[in-house]
Amino acid sequence: MNKPIVVMIILILIFAGCSTKSNDKANESINEHKLNIEAVEKENSELADKVQITHTNIVDKSKVKVGDRIAGLTVKSLEIRNSSLSDIIFSGRITVTGEYTKEVVDGSEAYIFVTDSKSAKKLPQLKDLANENSSFIIRNMDMANPAFKGSSKGNAAIVIDEFSIGEREISASAKIIEAIEVNPQKQNSGDKNSADLKNAFEGEWIVVEKVGSQNITAWDENDAKKYLGTILKVQKPTYITKDSAAYFEGYKMVPGDLKITEKEIQIIEESGGDDVFIIKDKDTLLAEKNGVFFKLKRKSSDNSKAGIRSSRFGFFIPVPANWTDRYTVEEADTGINVYFNPQKPAENQGVLFYINKKGTVEEGFLDNVKYFDFNGMTFVIGQPTDVSFDTEHPEFNIYCSMSREVTDIVQSLKPYYKEDIGNNEHSSEKDHE
Repeated sequence: MNKPIVVMIILILIFAGCSTKSNDKANESINEHKLNIEAVEKENSELADKVQITHTNIVDKSKVKVGDRIAGLTVKSLEIRNSSLSDIIFSGRITVTGEYTKEVVDGSEAYIFVTDSKSAKKLPQLKDLANENSSFIIRNMDMANPAFKGSSKGNAAIVIDEFSIGEREISASAKIIEAIEVNPQKQNSGDKNSADLKNAFEGEWIVVEKVGSQNITAWDENDAKKYLGTILKVQKPTYITKDSAAYFEGYKMVPGDLKITEKEIQIIEESGGDDVFIIKDKDTLLAEKNGVFFKLKRKSSDNSKAGIRSSRFGFFIPVPANWTDRYTVEEADTGINVYFNPQKPAENQGVLFYINKKGTVEEGFLDNVKYFDFNGMTFVIGQPTDVSFDTEHPEFNIYCSMSREVTDIVQSLKPYYKEDIGNNEHSSEKDHE
């Protein structure tokens, strides 16, 4: 055989063998890769059985589990009570935009944040409670107050964490991490520190009437009655505008329970004080005590009218203009005594009439006796049976004229600063039998 031909045959055989080995290795590599893919797919399938990953923000309470990823947040914990999903806490920070207001929730201040529709889609929502806008309460007020610059209302972009939802009264909450942008609402005539309101409500206010209460209160009717006539002081007030419905939701009430129809109410908070007042008008406030709401009137609101006031017992008696500067009032634990006040010196001040709690005065020594019931107490109105002023005094005739007017005057006795007397049993008057 020719030598060159032999060499060529040998080379062909060598290359053929190498090619076979290379193909074998390639096939092995392909098979190994297929096995890896199958293993990964199996692992992912097993993981999918354990963890739900969804890009929607709707939470299906029947399927949700710890570790699920929903709208980019991770389910951190679940709490189920009486077959209800009472709480889901998500971990992960998220930026939302919307409006904030400072409200009273369960007796304490808190910020309520209402997102716009775009941000609402970022936050998980329970399937049955999904809404175009999402609202939540901010739990950490120590961070919220400085973040919102102490303002009570405005627009903001904030970063939150530990977002929580559940089938409960306050459906959602979160912790604020930081405020990216805050635009407090401009102050108006109802906002705090307004020039028109500043100092306008400072002074003493008297509790005149119970106007409503929560379903469950710490006080009964007797406690509420005892509180009538109490003097409250407004000092160094701060004025804040609040949403009416949200404010009373904290008391589990609605504004209509107190005959409030306005969408917003104006609140007075005292610097360093515990009392919070609701402004009804320039001479009327509302205040809450142990779950009971009361109407308050300015102690001085009737100063322009001639009248006899008892701050201790809470009644008011209008008097004619001719009585101005011609009488004095002495108030004691048992009632009041009204005396003639002569303009010229006299040995004594003649008694015009008495008003005393029944049982504290000898009624046999009184003339023109009448009774009236007020604040759970019965009072006796009467005049002296004899002339108690010097008959020789030059103002004796004035004294006699005022004494004759007493019968008509006491007919107009009414609860202190209360507008509507009607047939209120606490202000009824009846002839002595």
